[in-house]
Amino acid sequence: MNTNDFPDIISSAIIPSQYDVEWQQLPPIFESIMPKPVLFLVQPLTPDSPDEKIVIEKLIRGCGISEHEYNLLFPEPGTVSWNKIREHCQPATVVLIGILPSQLGIDASFVLNEVNFFDHCIFIPTVSVAAMELNKAHKEQLWNKALKPVLKDKVITLPFNS
Repeated sequence: MNTNDFPDIISSAIIPSQYDVEWQQLPPIFESIMPKPVLFLVQPLTPDSPDEKIVIEKLIRGCGISEHEYNLLFPEPGTVSWNKIREHCQPATVVLIGILPSQLGIDASFVLNEVNFFDHCIFIPTVSVAAMELNKAHKEQLWNKALKPVLKDKVITLPFNS
């Protein structure tokens, strides 16, 4: 067999090298974070856009969770790995707003605006706040298929021994 018959997995673009942060320390924004059951990881907001912050606050308020139950972080994409986040924050539910799994070093495909089970956690990925505001269907689907059943009504939970 010729070596050209095998795919070059070392140079594949599944997780681009700019997101290979497994060996880096956690960014300073994680220093004061204590473990809580819910973690919101949000793409850094557009400067001078108070509307984006209001949307995030409304989403969280609508979920009916107290500030003692969640962490809200705005990491720069590609600055922290999921393994480091999991070890430090110990979340059961992770809401990714505008952050791709690959930017956390996760090599998995998630369905947007729906519940995804991965690594003993519930992941809820969605588009950025700006994209949500442009297409209200994203926000509606996010609420009806993920946030409401997981965080508000608590009818979807982690499977036993996940």
